[in-house]
Amino acid sequence: MEIYHITSPEEMIELWSKLVNSGYRKFGIVGELGAGKTHFSKGVALALGIDQDKVHSPTYVYFHEYEDKLLHIDMYRMTDKFQIIKIGLQEKLEDYDYWCIEWPHMDWLDTVDMLAIKIEIDRSNPTQRIVIVESAS
Repeated sequence: MEIYHITSPEEMIELWSKLVNSGYRKFGIVGELGAGKTHFSKGVALALGIDQDKVHSPTYVYFHEYEDKLLHIDMYRMTDKFQIIKIGLQEKLEDYDYWCIEWPHMDWLDTVDMLAIKIEIDRSNPTQRIVIVESAS
């Protein structure tokens, strides 16, 4: 387990880019609203050569696809695997090497080798984030 103290969106993006460049491809991210989950995906995009300004939260559309390289998913409102099948996400998952999954709470994802990311807002300094990174394996 690694713990980082991040003080700016730029540092957040830099950390995520570093993780991708270290060989990680699948990420499961949890954190409250405004903690920096989308900034994580911006960092992954940057490492893949994707314009980070094109990366937006998929909260209301479930997922975004970026240049056939990155699949960015928000599973917060998904309740079961059938919902994933219904919106065609199962096939999308098979098409992408890089995933950023916000709120990966589905049991079947336990079999996927993902890097687990937890982002917390530091209550003593609300501009700082505490990022906990652990291998899912």
